[in-house]
Amino acid sequence: MTPIDAARAARRNRLRWALVLVALAAVGVAILLNSGRPAPVANRVLVAIELDGMWFRGSAPALDLARSLSVQLDALGFDALGPGDDELAVALRSASNLDEAASSLGAAFIVTGHFQTTPVESAGEGGYTELHASGEIVLRHADGSTVKSPTLTVWTGATSSADASRDLVGRPADRVGGRLGDRVFDAVWPLLSLHPSLFKAFAPSPSMDEAEARLHLALSPARVFFEARAEKLALVKTLYDRSRRARAADDVGPRRVELFGSGATRDGLCARGKGGLLVKTAGLLPLVSPKDLGLEAAVDLETLVWQASDGVRTLLFTGIDLQGYATANANGDVALTEDLAGWASGLSFIGAGLGDNGQAESVRVTPSGGFSSLRLSHDGKLLATLSEPCRGCAARLVLLSTADGQVRFEAEPEGGEFTGLAFLSATQLLIGHTRGPLLDGGGVFASEASGTSLFTLDLSDTPPTVTPLREASGDETLERLTVSDDGTLLAAVTERPGKDGLLVFNLKSSQVQRFEDHDFDSPNFSPDGRALAVTIVDEQGGDLEVAKLNLDDGRLEILTQNTREDRYPLYDPEGAYIAFETVVADPVFPSRSLTAIARVRVE
Repeated sequence: MTPIDAARAARRNRLRWALVLVALAAVGVAILLNSGRPAPVANRVLVAIELDGMWFRGSAPALDLARSLSVQLDALGFDALGPGDDELAVALRSASNLDEAASSLGAAFIVTGHFQTTPVESAGEGGYTELHASGEIVLRHADGSTVKSPTLTVWTGATSSADASRDLVGRPADRVGGRLGDRVFDAVWPLLSLHPSLFKAFAPSPSMDEAEARLHLALSPARVFFEARAEKLALVKTLYDRSRRARAADDVGPRRVELFGSGATRDGLCARGKGGLLVKTAGLLPLVSPKDLGLEAAVDLETLVWQASDGVRTLLFTGIDLQGYATANANGDVALTEDLAGWASGLSFIGAGLGDNGQAESVRVTPSGGFSSLRLSHDGKLLATLSEPCRGCAARLVLLSTADGQVRFEAEPEGGEFTGLAFLSATQLLIGHTRGPLLDGGGVFASEASGTSLFTLDLSDTPPTVTPLREASGDETLERLTVSDDGTLLAAVTERPGKDGLLVFNLKSSQVQRFEDHDFDSPNFSPDGRALAVTIVDEQGGDLEVAKLNLDDGRLEILTQNTREDRYPLYDPEGAYIAFETVVADPVFPSRSLTAIARVRVE
């Protein structure tokens, strides 16, 4: 080795030792810095969930939310650090971030979440505020792993934003979405209980060391809940799957019945339009209480969807409590009414091509009574509805502009009641009016008969004019009024002394067809107007079945045969299928019924 090579080797050795000394120094500093920090405690959880950007400092709802989760975790054997913990307060003052605070406290887990509330103000006497809270839960472990929950959404409502915020966390579980605290716990639990670090606590083995045995003992309540929750939720799935299979096996009619949806919801068939069938959905979220291991149900958000012929559903609207059935016209414009937590009723309009979860425009809010029998004009500019001025009062007829909610026409029932509405065109509304006991005085809907008379309201006139179309035939009443797509035919269920049935009235020629050999209900025209979808009472079982009535020859074809109630049949836009609701008892929550959308091919 030359002197130059020897010098180079010496320099390399000095550099190598310098790097070793630096590394040892870094290790020493790390040991020094962490010497005062405890090792992570496997069941210690730091709860840090934000509500509108605030943790439990400065926000009563955020405080209630954190406290709710901490209390539930403590009851299961976890050591939850949350509101009221002095050591947490000290750690937060000295730490620069949550991870540092958790490390100083020996917390193995940090539960974080960011929930944002969105207020929706409704006009009207006294005011009303809906509060939508949405967010996700994130669980972080000391080993650096992170898992997230699906997005949670909870809605509440009250006459003030302060009351709505207060109700968000602590309201009853049977309200929409359940309590936010219960929903957060239900989201945290699977993330926490299935974490690999807790595996031996829930699935012990003879090879457990002393620390693992202590953890196993501390989490005994959690283990009981873990097993009970898994068992109950598995039973829920089994019962709903079994109910769906039984529903399919129960159909022994001449046509194959197709069922849609999960079989665990209440779906309603509202209308048809260019988007397909307008369907409302309402489900329940099964929750297992950690307090008593009981099975509870939180009401899920309700939706409106367009269901295409292939069964694919497109979300149109999400809301709290849809009243009755929404309506649609052929163009796909939609109108709906919501119950605003018992305080008021609100009308909303969704223009064709809009929607997709929240694009509905409020048309009108009334702090008393409600709306029913919604009907949209062909061009979507007018909405006809029956409005109760007070709860239990006779409904009056109201026509509103969907653009600004202004009343275009309104009328009192004048000693009777309005029993049906149907638009014949963009400017003509058909009205059914049934007289009660005759009162002194006249009016635009005056009639000498006690049955149902038909009128038309012409909105092209200023002011709109009412014209009698058909005088009542004695005491015969007409209900379930429906009109063909071209506005030329009217169908109605008839009731008259000694004889009930179905009437089809030609609005152009005044020709009448009567069908009185069955107990008919819920007529609905095919798109071409040549047939009616109806329900009839099964003479043997007494339940409702779906049938097709051909108007050309009067032939009735019974399409379903089962032990359930099949109701509200409706042709699809192409006329290839008749869809309907089919009703069964809920196998999990017996006081509740389930409704699925089904269909049979009729082409």
